[in-house]
Amino acid sequence: MPHPRYKQVATEDEKNHVAVRSHNKTAMFLVVLVVLPVPFMFCIWTQGLSLESIGWKKQLRTTDDWNLQVQEQEPSPVLTQHALDFVARRRKAYAKEGKHDDWKLRGHGYLLTYQNIVLAATVISSTTVTEQPQENGLTMGRNRIVIWNVHPKRSQSSKLLDQCHWLTIWVRVNGPEILSGLARPIAADSVAGRDCRWDFWVDIQTPGQYEIDAKLLTWNGLAPMHLVGTKPTEHQCPHVEMGTNEPSPQALEKAPQKTSILGFKLYQSVGACCEICRRIPRCLYWATPAKQLPEPDDKNTGCDLYFAKDTPEDGIPTSPLLTQVTQNQNAVIQQRQENGEPTPKPQQLPKAWGASYETKLPQYKYNTTQFLGCGWSFEFAVDFPCLDGNLDDHVYMETRAFTVTEGGTPQTTSQQKKKKNHLPLCGQKHESFVRMRQQTHPPNNNGATKLTGRWVREPWPTPTKCPDPMTMLPPSEGNNKNFPMETIDGSRPHCWHRSDLSELSSQCFESNCQYILPQHRWESTPLKHDTQFNAVWKNYNCHYVEFTDRQLSECFVKNKISKITIKGASVSRMLRRYFEVRMEHLTFYDENLPDARQIRVNTLMWPHAIWHMNETQWLHSINKSSAAIIAPTNDKEEEYILSPFLTSSEREQYMHIDRAVRFGQTIEELLSSRGYKFINAFELSAAFTYDTTTQSDGLHLVGPPMKMIVIKLFHHICSGTVEGTIL
Repeated sequence: MPHPRYKQVATEDEKNHVAVRSHNKTAMFLVVLVVLPVPFMFCIWTQGLSLESIGWKKQLRTTDDWNLQVQEQEPSPVLTQHALDFVARRRKAYAKEGKHDDWKLRGHGYLLTYQNIVLAATVISSTTVTEQPQENGLTMGRNRIVIWNVHPKRSQSSKLLDQCHWLTIWVRVNGPEILSGLARPIAADSVAGRDCRWDFWVDIQTPGQYEIDAKLLTWNGLAPMHLVGTKPTEHQCPHVEMGTNEPSPQALEKAPQKTSILGFKLYQSVGACCEICRRIPRCLYWATPAKQLPEPDDKNTGCDLYFAKDTPEDGIPTSPLLTQVTQNQNAVIQQRQENGEPTPKPQQLPKAWGASYETKLPQYKYNTTQFLGCGWSFEFAVDFPCLDGNLDDHVYMETRAFTVTEGGTPQTTSQQKKKKNHLPLCGQKHESFVRMRQQTHPPNNNGATKLTGRWVREPWPTPTKCPDPMTMLPPSEGNNKNFPMETIDGSRPHCWHRSDLSELSSQCFESNCQYILPQHRWESTPLKHDTQFNAVWKNYNCHYVEFTDRQLSECFVKNKISKITIKGASVSRMLRRYFEVRMEHLTFYDENLPDARQIRVNTLMWPHAIWHMNETQWLHSINKSSAAIIAPTNDKEEEYILSPFLTSSEREQYMHIDRAVRFGQTIEELLSSRGYKFINAFELSAAFTYDTTTQSDGLHLVGPPMKMIVIKLFHHICSGTVEGTIL
């Protein structure tokens, strides 16, 4: 059924901002995301607003990265004003729909209302260590995308100056090469008058047409996590009463204002409703299931949220969705009664209510994560969707498209071409998640890295190179297998690089998917609709090798490998299907022989770990139960740990990018010394997190990254045993 709340409200000029194409290689590129101070929220933005009032001034600053001295230049007044206009239009779009309270929950609106952040960015191409930066868009060689906070009041708070790393931003440069990851936060310097900024380095080695996108993900993603209770009643609230969803009279007197929401897939409604209330200012109490539901179930649970007396009307987000679900349930009940059908036994759901805040702390002071993106969210996806997923979390840019032509400096062209001919084979050091992070300048803890590789597109193969046309396998039966994938010709593994991306994220089969608005998601991304995608992952500093069926079979027999298994939960089930297709016609060593060996790929169920455990619990769980979680490494068993993906959603509370990154770092630091091996899937996934996750959920990755994980594993097993083809 159609969603009862929103219609598309993007204006034509806003749509052009995500569709603009520019082929002028000398075009200036500046990215500006603007957020105004709170006082401007109640006036018309474009009136009485001068560039001086937002603190614009031209400055040159110097930083050092990749051994380059780069001059930093603030955005121009014109581009800054254009960004102000863009954000003003987005705010007005929400106001037009009567959803000003929704505007403040995520994206530009949240940064504006609660953080006083103004972001301005540009592309700087550094041609030499001495030349001035060229603000003419992307060029061959090294380019730096820089995002500054230019809000004049931001740097006046010493606390806020220490929070640059709280904002997580995803960046992608998409063209003949696809380079993607997280922008690196750079600390502010109050003495030098320099505020927060973020940057993202790319090294372009192939000319052609490129597009740049940057999207907001989280604020304060590593907020403290102290879970109380056990599944399904675990939570972070200081006071919870189980057995009833009716708050006490004292609580209702203190918080008489109420709203109710449905939530999206509240598998653990106690923890989810607690977290939702913790994140919304002045929400003091919560209860679940929502009392108005006549027949709550695991698909429709809902939360009642109670707000303080002094909460303004626009500070209480409202959603009619729970009312609609209630009406639907009442209609079903009435129909059942008219037909004389028996009343089904009600589901046994946990009832609870609780306080979201510590009474000993200043009122309404919370240290919580805020999910900013328009991706899937247990809190926002159905009740408070973005009006336009193409715009509301998208960093503003004057133009996104650039033409990169041949040329560049000796450092970035001829020297690199010579280097590529003498690269070693990739080893375990090239899979390191921690080492990738440490290569940044300075090292970072939020997952932002200097990229070690990128996806490189190849021409669509001719019939001579791939005689068989690309053929799709139908979706398999069972959980987490509802996605198509390509068949493989074992004698021509390079043909498996072909993919049809258009169907990988188009379906939604979760409960309440019917309430997700199409415009809530980012649909303008060109990768999502690519029916002839053909690319491989290439590391800058090493080569991966690919093998035919015959070569792999020879390798497995020589190395006495009798079995390859995939361990984990939903992510592993999807990965397992790719391995099954790739290994269908391979010959393994006889598993009945005493010297037979087996290989395991383990995801460690990382989505569940970051959902249900904090960092201390991760360490305790692995150290105490490693025998149950991870098979011991010995002569007959070899374990590869798959890193987390770069996620762009928060499917369940705490299941978001910052915690995924921290989990990957923690596990590698803990297990690498014990002999376990690793496959870095984080970089592989970054480019596709919005495009090839099933149901567009930003987590369950399929498509090209999964194929490359298979290729990586076989490379590490066989590259020293049999000959193959260098990618």
